[in-house]
Formats: sequence, C-alpha cells, structure tokens
Amino acid sequence: MFFVDGDYHGQGIGKQLFEMVKEKTIAKGYETITLKSSPYAVEIYKKLGFEATGEMEETDGILHLPMVIKLQ
Repeated sequence: MFFVDGDYHGQGIGKQLFEMVKEKTIAKGYETITLKSSPYAVEIYKKLGFEATGEMEETDGILHLPMVIKLQ
C-alpha cells in the first residue's frame, strides 16, 4: 500500500508511484501484486487495475478488501 498526502490528491502522483512499483515488480519476475485496501481506497485501486478477490473483512477492528492485479 502507499499513501499520498491529501494536499496532493487528484494530481496523478499516486498513479505515477504505482507505475514505478509495477515496473520494478515486473522486472523482478513477479506476475501479481496483492494488497488489502481500506474501504476509502477501493475505487482508487480499481482505477489502477486491481480486482477484489473476496469480501470486505475486518481484522483487529480494521476493515479491508483483499485485491490483486495481474501484471503479465
């Protein structure tokens, strides 16, 4: 997961950060990236190409949705 300061939302910074991570991940031979998204970030991750792999879960009082993106 990664975060962009609220003052900089909507400027494409998160997308640029993710593209850098994606390139490095592919270069290392990985085929997927998985994460647990907060409810707030689900739509952002969907725009980046992630898909839900289950239902919203709660762990230690924190809601999250398991997600994955296939890189190749």
